[in-house]
Parts: sequence; structure tokens; C-alpha cells
Amino acid sequence: MGMFKKKVRVSNSKRPELFFEEEFWIDTGALYSFVPADYLEQISAEPAATRRLVLADGRQETCLFGFCDFHIEGLEGSIPCPVIFAPKGSLFL
Repeated sequence: MGMFKKKVRVSNSKRPELFFEEEFWIDTGALYSFVPADYLEQISAEPAATRRLVLADGRQETCLFGFCDFHIEGLEGSIPCPVIFAPKGSLFL
């Protein structure tokens, strides 16, 4: 598994005109994408549920969970992606 950075355009799945672009750490072994909740709120992304997660450091947390469309630099089209509403200031993963 590896990690590298790519520019990602994240858009609201229901309202694609609402989006932001940021450089994300791409982790080929990650199950969910982590996006700071304040960025998701800016594009009116809504949580669909909660998820109980075991983080890389072993901590367990319950987080809000939803979906957004990702357009990843170098790939054609967009991809629906599960996102965790991460705390403000978190890395884009």
C-alpha cells in the first residue's frame, strides 16, 4: 500500500455545482475518505449515517458518514466516494 498526493475536486452528489478543490493524501489502503466537516458543510453535503471506526492509531470513534463525487487529477470522470466528516483542521485523506 502506498500514499501520494493528488488534486481532488469534491462535489455535492445532488448539486454538482457546489464543490471545492484541495490536495488530498491518497492512501491505497483506506476504506473511507476523510474530509474536514467544515469543507463538506460549505458544499451542503449531508451525512447519511454514522460509522464506528478504528483509526490507524487504534482509537475508536463514531463519525458522521456520507457520499460525495470525487474527480481525481489524472483520471477521467467522477467517482462516488464514501466520506467521513472529519474534525476541522484534519488532513484531506
